[in-house]
Amino acid sequence: MIIETLSMIGRNLLWQSALLAAIVFCVLYVLPRSQIAARYRVALSGLFGAVLLLTLPFLPATSFGFNLVPETLLPANAPLLTTLPNEVPSGMLGTQGVATINTHPEFSLGLILVRIWLAGCLVALSRLGLAAWQGQKLARSGTPVRLYDTAALSQNVTITRSSEIQAPLVVGLLQPTIVVPLSFQLDLNNPETRVILEHEIAHITRNDLWVNFVQRLILAVLWWCLPLYWINRQIGAERENICDAIATSQIQQTYPSAGNPARLLAGALVRFAEQKSNIQTPALAIGIHPQAKLLARRVQRLCDSNQVPRLSKKLLLSSSLAVPAALFMLSVVTPRALASSPQENTPLTVKPVISAPDITVEAAPLPAQTIIPVQAIIPVQAIIPTQAIIIVQGRLTSKYGLVRKQFGDKMHTGVDIANKSGTPIYAPADARIIAATDTYKNSSNWGKVVVIETAGGVQTVFAHLKNYTVTTGQTITAGTQIGQVGNTGVSTGPHVHLETLIDGRHVDPLTVWTGLPN
Repeated sequence: MIIETLSMIGRNLLWQSALLAAIVFCVLYVLPRSQIAARYRVALSGLFGAVLLLTLPFLPATSFGFNLVPETLLPANAPLLTTLPNEVPSGMLGTQGVATINTHPEFSLGLILVRIWLAGCLVALSRLGLAAWQGQKLARSGTPVRLYDTAALSQNVTITRSSEIQAPLVVGLLQPTIVVPLSFQLDLNNPETRVILEHEIAHITRNDLWVNFVQRLILAVLWWCLPLYWINRQIGAERENICDAIATSQIQQTYPSAGNPARLLAGALVRFAEQKSNIQTPALAIGIHPQAKLLARRVQRLCDSNQVPRLSKKLLLSSSLAVPAALFMLSVVTPRALASSPQENTPLTVKPVISAPDITVEAAPLPAQTIIPVQAIIPVQAIIPTQAIIIVQGRLTSKYGLVRKQFGDKMHTGVDIANKSGTPIYAPADARIIAATDTYKNSSNWGKVVVIETAGGVQTVFAHLKNYTVTTGQTITAGTQIGQVGNTGVSTGPHVHLETLIDGRHVDPLTVWTGLPN
């Protein structure tokens, strides 16, 4: 169960992260580069949205007001208890009268993928821990610097010098420290020095170190989602732009005679970049951006003297809602590992079909996506069949008689059983096909529907099928496949909606077909 769930989450996140990155790219493309705050929020929401998609399968199925169904199977080691007919082949009987079924376990690709995922997470988290240790070591190994005119800065900070870096940066989550190169002139009368220090102070006051740490943690867990790395790079670029704006604004207010602090900062960035073409910054430190292309854009924005244009209301609204709307739509189609509130552990009661001695069968673990026939208990109005059949295997996600607010407080007249799309569904007894249609009751909301009538006039409806393999008017025998679990019509996930009617009145299918999951 856990392996299947993690494998499903990993596969979904691969295409969902690519879709998120595409949406973030489109929004950043239409937003002016001068709108750094809006661009930063969009990129950040894209990365943190991936965390929501990671945790979404473990949230209750009623999230966002929808009765979502899971895309999971029963645990592989769950035994199935049923009752067999009179005769059981002697070769299947064990030493204690227990019949065993030999099956060959299939090669589990999901298990291998999960192991690769966990191994990658372990490596990424180890590197993250090493980066934290290196940052702490860098802060402690530096030589402390004492500034006599600290009141000139917007905040009192700890500054150290180090020979291991080429440009100023900030390290330390609990005790943020500004580390500068040995050649850096700490003269607060120099406007260039002050604007650089104010830039690093802006990172501290905005708690960018903690945000950057969470970003790295997300990438460590979702290391295989390559589109998230692009989103993370955009977050870093816009964060630097925001701190540039804060630093230049601070210098303009406190040091009016400094000239143009934006151009001073741009010149300093160029000189730092010339010292080393690719400045190496510790993973958990925040400093000059190592990407030359992004650095060029940053310098160009600082040198741009044009006023920041105002966003139109339509563009502001569409850009603000693009990523949340995408996350909402992805939440609707994301399967749940926990499809509903935990049900009571009611043991499966199996009633004998005939008066012969009961024999308990303990089935071996079932291969994934395998549906086998199960016993059906026919009501007294019907003729008891000579063989018991399983209708469909899966997880009961909605019981009969529940009043569901999301459907206008209407009572649920059937049961919902979730399983993989394409899972076979079998007839519980000899029956006649009343309907096999795509427009049941003159509506397409039911999706593909099969209606059967068994002995005694008992009618059973199977809705939201992927496909059906029978035709109207056909007579079938017990165990005949009539269709497949699907997601057609008004449905929120692959499942089958099953209703049972006796004399035209709805009854709880679980009281008729006790072999159904309960």
